[in-house]
Amino acid sequence: MEGNPGITGEIFSDDASYIANAKKYGQSSEEVEKLTNKVVFKDHKQWAAENLKGETVTPKDFCRAIEFSNNGIKEYLNQPHENYYAKNEMIRNMPEILENATYMGVTEYKGRTSHIFEVTVNGKINYLIVNEQDDGRIYFHSITSGNSVLIGIKK
Repeated sequence: MEGNPGITGEIFSDDASYIANAKKYGQSSEEVEKLTNKVVFKDHKQWAAENLKGETVTPKDFCRAIEFSNNGIKEYLNQPHENYYAKNEMIRNMPEILENATYMGVTEYKGRTSHIFEVTVNGKINYLIVNEQDDGRIYFHSITSGNSVLIGIKK
């Protein structure tokens, strides 16, 4: 590794030995990064399942507990993002991130009630999505950098 992947968004530079060796076998740096991201994804998913599943967090501007589930963790980690590495690293600090996130409000999409929280990822605004179930329980679900989740939002 060169530099700080959390800042640069680059896990391995083109000069890294992993890339150089992979190129010897005909793999592009994009293919190597894709394979590396799969390994990182599995590591984060396993860590989150062992450390977050069943945990709850109550954000500062929100008086209800948000629960973590395997489905929500997987959905979050699967989300595309311009800084895939930084987004996935965030899962390890998600309780603290949610505690300090700014509550934007509630919205409905395709019959699903979602609560939206604003956070900053490498200087850019992103939105964490938590879904409310029919029984009133709220589960951590996803992240997006698009502000379309704010359409029709109510406090």
